[in-house]
Formats: sequence, C-alpha cells, structure tokens
Amino acid sequence: MTFGSHGVVGRRPKRKENGYVKAFGIIKNTTMATAELKFNLDEPDERMEFKRCSKANDMASFIWELVHNGWRDFKNTDYDYQVAWDKIQELLEEHHIDINDLA
Repeated sequence: MTFGSHGVVGRRPKRKENGYVKAFGIIKNTTMATAELKFNLDEPDERMEFKRCSKANDMASFIWELVHNGWRDFKNTDYDYQVAWDKIQELLEEHHIDINDLA
C-alpha cells in the first residue's frame, strides 16, 4: 500500500521475477526504509510461509476482533465463557502477542 497525506492511496503491485514473488513494505514517504520478502513458491515450505505472510493482516484483525469484541456474543447467555476467555488470554501471552501492538 502507499500512503498519502490523507491515508491509504493504493496498493503496490506484487511482482514476479525468476520464480520469486516480491512483496514491498509500506511506504509512507520517500525517505522511509522498505522491506522485501522473497519466497521460492516451488518449495512447499516456502509456499506455506508465503501464505502465512500474506494472511498476517487478516489474522491480526481476527485476533483483535476476538479480544476486544468476542465476549459480547456470550455476555447475556447462560454459557460461562470465562474458561475459554482465560485460555485465549493464556495463549496470547504464551506466544507473546500484544494485540494492541498490531492494531
């Protein structure tokens, strides 16, 4: 994505070159550093890593929604969601995920 003074302007296209997919980092201005990730999509392990990287934003959004709004679905029911909620919090801590860093 590229950013203008008022937010997101558009997406930068991914480019294929010699069997690799180049994914560019977010550019906010011309002096900002960029990052490039390369994956050999012919290798099954790297293909899986590519899929994980390309879905990372969706996963972060899902976790944020679960942490901040998921409890509302169970708030007025007979179901005791506290055990499940405690397990979710435990797993987030175990994997060193601070959802507020991702939002």
